[in-house]
Amino acid sequence: MKSEIYNVKCAKSGTLRFGVPSAMASFDFPKIIMRFRTLYPDITLSIQEFGARSLENMIVTGDLDVAISLHPILPPDLSEIPLISDQFACAVAPDHPLAKKDSVSIQDLEPYPVNTWPEDFAFYQILISKFRENGLQITPNITCSNNDFLLSLSRISQDVCVLPRPVIKRHEHTGLNIIPFKPGLPWELCIVFKKNAPMLEKMRALILCMQSEIQ
Repeated sequence: MKSEIYNVKCAKSGTLRFGVPSAMASFDFPKIIMRFRTLYPDITLSIQEFGARSLENMIVTGDLDVAISLHPILPPDLSEIPLISDQFACAVAPDHPLAKKDSVSIQDLEPYPVNTWPEDFAFYQILISKFRENGLQITPNITCSNNDFLLSLSRISQDVCVLPRPVIKRHEHTGLNIIPFKPGLPWELCIVFKKNAPMLEKMRALILCMQSEIQ
C-alpha cells in the first residue's frame, strides 16, 4: 500500500534520473525527452551521460532510476527491456583496402588502426574480448565518444572506425564505405532498472516514450 501511495504522489512531479551513454545522447533522445515533457511537464528529468557499465552501477547504487545499456547486462540485480537489435560495422574511406569487401572479420582489422568508443563503454570491452578470442593483440588507436570525430578520422586516413551501424548512418557518413562484420557483431541496446524496485508511473511513461520513438 505504501508503494502504491508513493507511486501516485510521484507520478506527475519530482525528479526522474535517467542515464544515457554519452555517444548515444543525440540518438532519438531529444524527441523522446520532448514527448515525455508533453506528458509530464512538472517532472524534472535529470540526465547523466556515462558508459553503459558505469550507468549499470549507478542503477545498482541508487544514483539513477532508469538507464540505457548494452545487452548482456552484468549486475544480476538489474532488469532489462530490449530496445534495439542491430549490428556493429566498420566505416572506412573509399580507397581503404577493406572498402570493396562485402563483409569483414575481426582478423581483417589487424593491419589497420582501429578507432571506437572509450574504455568505459561496454562495447570497448566486447571488442577487446573478440580480438583476444581470435588471438589478436589489437588495442584501439583512438577512443572517443564523439561519433562525428571518429568518422571524420576514417574519411581522411586509413583508420577503421567501428561503431553501431545505425549510429554511423545517422551521422554524416558521406565519403565512407560501411561494411558489416561476418560473423555479425551484435549491438543490442536495452533499458535497465533495478529489480524489485517500485515502477513509478513517470518511469513507465519514459520507457513507453523510448519504445515508441526508437525504431
